[in-house]
Amino acid sequence: MVLLGCPHASFAELSRTAALIKGKKVSEQVDLWIMTSRAQYRLAEESGAARILEEAGAVILCDTCLMEMDEGTGRWAGKNVVTNSGKAAQYAPSINGVRIFMASLKECVNAAVSGVFQKEVRHGDP
Repeated sequence: MVLLGCPHASFAELSRTAALIKGKKVSEQVDLWIMTSRAQYRLAEESGAARILEEAGAVILCDTCLMEMDEGTGRWAGKNVVTNSGKAAQYAPSINGVRIFMASLKECVNAAVSGVFQKEVRHGDP
């Protein structure tokens, strides 16, 4: 699973994500979930970013917290989650029993599309 928007993604974040995923599809092995507010989603709809994200296979959830969804049902159990969210990284393992991998937005989109998480080596990184 790739999880974005915790706390809720802004219009700018939705637009950047759409630009990174445009023309690509989310892997059948991956769920790409993006949380945002209804107001930010409307802006993304007006700009076309929401259409790009949804056509690529992203699920956009408005006005909710993914950490509370399906609590206790086991839906999350055993999943690996790639996220750019420190909040999700803090709470998801204990609430939903997942393994977290922190990544940049670009790395998150690459993982969603390829089905494989691969950390990029940046200039100066060991």
